[in-house]
Amino acid sequence: VKINIDGRIAEIQNYYESVEGFILVPVREAAEILGYDVDWDGESSTIQIKKGENLFKISVKNSFCEYNGVKDELNFSVDVIDGSTYLPLDIIVEAIGYNIVWNDNEALIITDIDNTEILVDFGIISEEALNKRGYITNREAVGVLNKISNAYGSLTYWYEIDALAPLDYIDDDFKSELIKLISGNAPVMNVKEVVNMDFDGYITNYEAMVYVTRMVADTYGCGGTSKESEITLPSEFYEIALSKGLIDSIDLANADEPILRDDFYRLVTRGLFVKHSVGGYVTTSRRLADYYIFKDNNDEQKEEIK
Repeated sequence: VKINIDGRIAEIQNYYESVEGFILVPVREAAEILGYDVDWDGESSTIQIKKGENLFKISVKNSFCEYNGVKDELNFSVDVIDGSTYLPLDIIVEAIGYNIVWNDNEALIITDIDNTEILVDFGIISEEALNKRGYITNREAVGVLNKISNAYGSLTYWYEIDALAPLDYIDDDFKSELIKLISGNAPVMNVKEVVNMDFDGYITNYEAMVYVTRMVADTYGCGGTSKESEITLPSEFYEIALSKGLIDSIDLANADEPILRDDFYRLVTRGLFVKHSVGGYVTTSRRLADYYIFKDNNDEQKEEIK
């Protein structure tokens, strides 16, 4: 299995796929590729994975893991094959605080979710856009958010909304981007926000935070509704964004100031890796990064079929 760690390529030869679809790899080999030292405590049958002050323990006998003193149960059996302990690569990577995204049989491991070059690697923005400085317009922000949104909206729906009639002058491509963001059970924007938007003006810190927070909203029930779509108080949005790791602190003082382009890209990059609950008959946990990779691969397959 090929592993891409922030652009550094490595490969694990010995691995197998479980019936559940997990890729299991030797713990020692995977940890060492990630830059961690590995020790075996035979008395307690525990694997210790260390890097600096970080210590991750896996108990083979009692099926639990511990990261920097915080214990958690392993929801997966530990397999020992020819003296090597095997675990899903996802568990190893996420236990030490990294993110992993699967692209076919390649594991993309992200060690720093503030590394905005990820957006270029994923094809969400160009290198030129990344290197720009200053602020970002609402039109540009809509284009970025549209790329990672998993909603669907058609131009037919646009013309069914009377409140959008004043915006009929904009081109169909931009209409398609906007309608996608106001569609679905957990819309990124509402109609009033779109109608009042200055497309060539700059998006503010608060607006950017609200839109990305809505994108990673937890949805519940068969209708898939989210509480974020009904919140109006800025303080509540900031609290949710903080709890999801989208922001490091609450700064209401700069809420209405234009967001720096670098900060917007950093916010979007963090949003890609926020796990959020998607409701329905069965609630599942997803990330925008997983959806984006799946959509990208699906689009490629459609092109091949053509």
